[in-house]
Amino acid sequence: MTERDFCYWLQGFIELTGHDHLQAFTPDQVQSIQKHMDLVKANEKTASEVCAWIRGALAVGGENAVSLIAAKLGDHFEHVIDKQYENQPMLNNIHNPGQHPGKPGYRC
Repeated sequence: MTERDFCYWLQGFIELTGHDHLQAFTPDQVQSIQKHMDLVKANEKTASEVCAWIRGALAVGGENAVSLIAAKLGDHFEHVIDKQYENQPMLNNIHNPGQHPGKPGYRC
C-alpha cells in the first residue's frame, strides 16, 4: 500500500464509520489502522511523514486524536495529494457541497 492509498483508505474509514463526528477509535480500529500503516512502511522506500504523525496521534488516543488525525489528513490532501488533480475547486465542491467552496475536505 502506498502512502496515498493509505490516506484515501483512512479518509473513507473515517467517513464511513462516523468518526468525522469525533468519537474515539476503538482498540480494534486502532489496530486496523496500524496494520495499514505497516503496509505503507513495507511498500515505501522512504519513511512516511504522515503515517509517523498519525502513529503519534493514535498513541495519544481519545476523541482529540480523531480530530487531529482528520485535520492532518485534510492538510495532507490539500498540500500533497490534491495537487495531482486538475479542476480541484470543482472536485471539492462535488464532494463537499456548500462547505467552504473550493476548499478540500474529505476525498475518497
